Amino acid sequence: MNGDGSTLFFDEQAWAARLLSITKGCRPDMHEPDEQALDAQIVGTHAHKGADGRARLEGSLDNAMGDHPDGGELVLTLCRERDWDDEGSPTDIRVEHFNLATLVALARLGACALQETNAELMLARSKLVERVGECFSDVPHSVRGLYEKVREAEARVAKSSDVR
Repeated sequence: MNGDGSTLFFDEQAWAARLLSITKGCRPDMHEPDEQALDAQIVGTHAHKGADGRARLEGSLDNAMGDHPDGGELVLTLCRERDWDDEGSPTDIRVEHFNLATLVALARLGACALQETNAELMLARSKLVERVGECFSDVPHSVRGLYEKVREAEARVAKSSDVR
């Protein structure tokens, strides 16, 4: 952690604001962003086309040079057309650059936060199920039996999920 409390070596808030701004209107899972006029390109000295004409990325990921596309590192360039003329040609194009290694770092931070949140939710759910079980101690036998069947089914589902 940096002295200012941040977890990375740059201004995460400004970086996140640029990323969220250029991807505004895209689906949260980023499926088909081209339908929202968002295009992408990987640039950097480690990006080149293979013999088959497809882009290939080789070399190590590094973010020492930041987001500048001429820094030599792999950088994701996002381009969004924001306005069109009467013929449908873009008249206002916005471009943002994001270092690929930094995107991976932020994805990892998000994945860790997601895992922690999921663990907290599962613990809270477990406590709730226990409390509901305590509340059912005074209800008729048929309802308690139904409750126990639901718990058994949940346990089977949880066990089958662990196997995968």
